[in-house]
Amino acid sequence: MRSEAIMEEKSPGEQFVRDLVRHQNKIYAYILTLVPDTDRAHDLLQDTMVELWASSARFAKGTDFVAWACRVAYFKVMAFRRDRGREPLLFSSELIEELVLAGEEEARDGDRKGAALNDCLAALAPTQRQLILDRYAPGGSVKKIAAEKGRSAQGLAVTLHRIRQALLDCVASKLQVDGS
Repeated sequence: MRSEAIMEEKSPGEQFVRDLVRHQNKIYAYILTLVPDTDRAHDLLQDTMVELWASSARFAKGTDFVAWACRVAYFKVMAFRRDRGREPLLFSSELIEELVLAGEEEARDGDRKGAALNDCLAALAPTQRQLILDRYAPGGSVKKIAAEKGRSAQGLAVTLHRIRQALLDCVASKLQVDGS
């Protein structure tokens, strides 16, 4: 909740940049589904980022940023394909359209899973949540955490397994409820 309040205090331009940076990997992954060459995909990502920034005023606040950004990336890829029309195409236009639809669905699904995981993490007991956060923090290892907590690594591994299983069950339950 506190981070949401902080995010609301940001200027629209600053929030746009934060969204752009936060979702850059999703946009790149989407481009890679359309252009398998990583160098070209990286160039297209840069072109897309420039276009997104230039058209930031047209982004409707409160709408799906990733879907909008991926749509801009789609048009960048299509322009690239059109400009390279003399070269043999790797994918047909029909396949590209199918990949676009699948990518959009995957992005929505990933957002739903992330939201469900955040809800489930918040529902954990504070000590369980802290164990998970410690384990998945950079440099976090079972042996290191066990030593810090004065526990055996094997016992901590079992505890973490149970917490992860509870999170998995919680996320599945939330997604099932949302999907109904």
